[in-house]
Amino acid sequence: MLITGDDAAIEQLVPGLQENQWLEGSRTVLIYGGSLTAEPDREKYTALRKLRRGRPLDGIVRVMPASLNLTPQTSDSDLRGLEKISELLRYSAPVWLWQLCDSAWSQTTRPEQAVGARFPLRAKPDDITAS
Repeated sequence: MLITGDDAAIEQLVPGLQENQWLEGSRTVLIYGGSLTAEPDREKYTALRKLRRGRPLDGIVRVMPASLNLTPQTSDSDLRGLEKISELLRYSAPVWLWQLCDSAWSQTTRPEQAVGARFPLRAKPDDITAS
């Protein structure tokens, strides 16, 4: 899994990933991807493509801080970064958006639950608001 986003958000979600560039545990490898607005590291993505030709990545996670409002401009900029990565990999990996959030009350005894939505291929704004 490639983890992208701003460095502070990535560090909050996966401490040590930026420093080490990759982490492994429970049969999962997390790879530091950095900001989607930065020029992608051609050498890194070429190496990933050669390592696993059919499917170089299982997916890409775009980590967003709680303060980020996902505007059309931000989405478009992220899309351009993802397109550059896809070109280098010669593969279009699935993408997950992960927004970090704070809670006003303690969550220590609450069971962890993933919350998300699936969108159809080439989703339009109406598809997203309906989810």
